[in-house]
Amino acid sequence: MNREQKERLTAWCLNLLVTYRIDYFRGLVLSDTVNFFITGDPDRIETAIESCRATSDLNFEPDQKGYTELLRELREIAKELPLSETAQSAITYVFGGEWKEAEEAIDKLRSECNQRN
Repeated sequence: MNREQKERLTAWCLNLLVTYRIDYFRGLVLSDTVNFFITGDPDRIETAIESCRATSDLNFEPDQKGYTELLRELREIAKELPLSETAQSAITYVFGGEWKEAEEAIDKLRSECNQRN
């Protein structure tokens, strides 16, 4: 991703957090995952995976009120930016509070990134 695309992804993420009042747990995992896309920092992806585990252990189930709109937002940003299918799946699972699936998809993202490097 180039600098403008990274800035667009950051703005998209922050806008979602505010507009849809995303809860702490989904916001934490989403922002760490997006930060990984932007920086490539392996600590961010590790934190996202650990947060999925912890949230799953807490049996946290988010309010699904804005789920359809969040998916629409994801489809729109995926048209503008190079987000892999795995990245889109990970974000979809985070939006839905499907923590085990999100953890697996985020781990797969890490593996894909390691293979490219």
